[in-house]
Order: sequence, then C-alpha cells, then structure tokens
Amino acid sequence: IKETMSRYGFRVATSHELLAFGAKYPERQRQGAIISLELGWEYCDCYRCLILTSHRLDRVLAVTSVSKKGGSSWDGINGFLGIKTGD
Repeated sequence: IKETMSRYGFRVATSHELLAFGAKYPERQRQGAIISLELGWEYCDCYRCLILTSHRLDRVLAVTSVSKKGGSSWDGINGFLGIKTGD
C-alpha cells in the first residue's frame, strides 16, 4: 500500500493529519473507516495502524490490524489517508 501511494505521489498521513482530517470532515468516518499507515507496525502478514471509524452515532479512533494481502480484513475501509508530496 505504501509503495503504491508513493508511486502516485502520495505519502502516508501522520496521526496528527488523520485527527485533523477527522475533525474537519467528521461525516467521512461515518461513511467508512479511514486508515493512517504512519505507525504501520508490521505483525505477521498485517499492519497495525490507526483507524478513524464509527460505531452507531459515535466517532471512534482505534488501533486495528489490516492484512497486507487485502481480503475480508479490508471490509468497511473507506480509504487510506495520504498526503500529496511536493515531488
């Protein structure tokens, strides 16, 4: 994911950028989960990362696992937050 983002001229959003995005666009996380791979702890075949999501009417910030290979662990993910680089 990180490599693909880089190929298209984006970098992974920081945790601060993820929180700022959630504050500015709160409805986006109600439409589906948004992930920052900044921390990107790698564990087996997964990334452990920050996620903005919702549960009922509440907005939630959590740490989650996402498979590097995709599949069902990506269900409900709206996107990975990236920032356009100046390259």
